[in-house]
Amino acid sequence: MSGFESAIQKFAARACACVRKTRSGFVENLLQSVLEQTPVATGLLRANWQAASGHAPQGRCALRSESAVRSEIVAASEALNDTDGEVFLVNNLLYARAVEYGTAGGQAAPAGMLRGALAEAPAILNRAAGKVK
Repeated sequence: MSGFESAIQKFAARACACVRKTRSGFVENLLQSVLEQTPVATGLLRANWQAASGHAPQGRCALRSESAVRSEIVAASEALNDTDGEVFLVNNLLYARAVEYGTAGGQAAPAGMLRGALAEAPAILNRAAGKVK
């Protein structure tokens, strides 16, 4: 292999690694933003955000700590470093939609949990890309 070919292969490997790190960081921070924008009355709605790589989680969670949810988000996001798969963030509580769109008797997220996070997506992506060297 020539020196040029070797240099191109190294460049390509580094570029792919940077893209994976940026993607993983973006997904993690976007999902964390959804969590942070979820209103807390009892904590159950926030506790029921479930993240997974490769499949959408089913069912509901008992009240669990926010750090447990954050750990699940980190694990699902980090799985993107090894695959080109998908990461799912779901909330299977029946009233999650009502909170998102403001029909839950005053418990609505001001800009929506998902919609608010998606509005921040360009800034989140810029921050994630800026962290990759």
